[in-house]
Amino acid sequence: MDATELKQRYEEVRALFGQRQYPQALQSLQLLLWEFSDNQDLLYSKALALEALQRYAEALEVCEIALARADTDRFHALHGRTGARLEAAKAAPPREPIDPVKLLEQLKADTPQENPLAFFNNRFAYLIVFMMLFLMLVAVGPLVYWHFFGLRLP
Repeated sequence: MDATELKQRYEEVRALFGQRQYPQALQSLQLLLWEFSDNQDLLYSKALALEALQRYAEALEVCEIALARADTDRFHALHGRTGARLEAAKAAPPREPIDPVKLLEQLKADTPQENPLAFFNNRFAYLIVFMMLFLMLVAVGPLVYWHFFGLRLP
């Protein structure tokens, strides 16, 4: 493989990075590093791909290999950032895998059920019903009394 083919394949890797297809980019980088193991740009890209895949320990190893070969600022920065992320990942409690069946059951339990008498589950509603019955008794009661017993004026 010559330099022009290397450049072309490296541009393909950069395009995969742009599309956030890190596993494919990592595979291509590993093939390129097989032939060009001393290329600092390929090592840096591999470390970035490993970091994007949250494989921090492997990214640290690549940074340390590159730093042993050539002491550059970008590898120091990446090494520091990846090391901090690795420590944060170790310190974070492990996530429990999400069970979709349990999640659906929780969602069903949290959603209110349709209840035709839901209006009466509220004390305020009882008060309103009581007041309406009382007003009907006060307003209609005398009319009913007068109807059956007749109106007697003094």
